[in-house]
Amino acid sequence: ENGTIKVTSSESYGEVEITITCEGKIETFTVTVIQPPPEMKPSHSAKDISALYTWEEMAEAAKIISNNDDIIKKDIAEEVKIKFNEKTITIGIGDTMKLNGNNVRILGFNHDELSDVSVYKNEDGKTNKYAGITFEYVNSLFNSKMHSNSNYPYGKSDVRTRLNSTEYDKIKSIANIKMVKKIYGLDMDTTEYGVVNDYLWVLSYYEVCPKGYILSTSNRKSKAPEGTEYLFFSRVVEGRTNLGMTLKTRFEISKWLRTPDYGTQAYMWWSSFEQCSRENGYYSTYGIAPGFCL
Repeated sequence: ENGTIKVTSSESYGEVEITITCEGKIETFTVTVIQPPPEMKPSHSAKDISALYTWEEMAEAAKIISNNDDIIKKDIAEEVKIKFNEKTITIGIGDTMKLNGNNVRILGFNHDELSDVSVYKNEDGKTNKYAGITFEYVNSLFNSKMHSNSNYPYGKSDVRTRLNSTEYDKIKSIANIKMVKKIYGLDMDTTEYGVVNDYLWVLSYYEVCPKGYILSTSNRKSKAPEGTEYLFFSRVVEGRTNLGMTLKTRFEISKWLRTPDYGTQAYMWWSSFEQCSRENGYYSTYGIAPGFCL
């Protein structure tokens, strides 16, 4: 009644040290404070969150989301609310931020499989299967040929090499990007595939527009399991207009997809959902708008 309780450690959750002062006596205890679970909503209106949250806060949010993949499910969660360090963070699909001067947006939660299940370094030893948040660049980061040799699949492409060296080096000190597993088709009309572990990657046809709504100019595309559709694209294809993109949105330059459409001599590209399965030669120049995870 006549004493004080003071938190003497910097942690808000987990093992927290408190000091109790009462009638001249001082005692220090360690207590366990449980992180409140995130809340999920199946609806969201996209917004610019650049001025609301830092990349450090987003990295912490991603960790909490990943730790709660039983609550935050990739095919349902449009919006997530997280409380930590006396702050509430509310984010959802379509939300945009600035990364090294470029606009990036959230595509989904707990969608991409981590390369390192221990990368979040949880104090309780918990391992994680999924990266908490997936982003993509809204506009092209650069324009490029897919690669310089017709015999190279995406795993050996010039674009993949540049993304995970030069381009990653520019942002790795800003955002705590996690390496994830990505599958790429090896040839047209087959299920054969390769697997890479990347920080930045080119999206696949199946991650963007597999619903069958999109006009298809070729039936020869790879049938490899190159991932599943991100919730953001799914909602846009369903006709949602409050996510910052529409079916008819045109980009400043058409974007490459990593899905092969004629051996490794041609790849698919898109400029809108109405042109989401066109092919062109690997030597053609299109935009590169990669994805990445926290």
